[in-house]
Amino acid sequence: MLPTWKTITDGARYVESRLREIVKLVKPNVIVEDNVVCFPALLTSDALFIRIISCNPLEIGRLNTAPVFSGLPANDRSQWAAFQTEYNCVHRHLWHSFNQWVIEPGAPPLDDLKFMMYLHSIQSGIV
Repeated sequence: MLPTWKTITDGARYVESRLREIVKLVKPNVIVEDNVVCFPALLTSDALFIRIISCNPLEIGRLNTAPVFSGLPANDRSQWAAFQTEYNCVHRHLWHSFNQWVIEPGAPPLDDLKFMMYLHSIQSGIV
């Protein structure tokens, strides 16, 4: 997952300034985002922010679901902790850097090892 997260977070950084210009020009009342990473320009605008989760409903993170992106079964938790430990080890540096970038312009900090807002968004998905 690291190369994928790196590419996606690089893309978010690349479009951020233009996205901020568009939001300022359009002045939307509501912004609906269906993506796996956040954009500070959307989170710091005056518009209501709504997040849709259509790509991978496991991102919602319910208690009885396998760790997102693990491919592990829900009915066998024997490898969940090992996966989460390895995921943390591999992704911590990228997440920390991305989180710092998110909060620089005034967006709230991301939840641990999440690349998208959860507390300040409306979550939707097929479960």
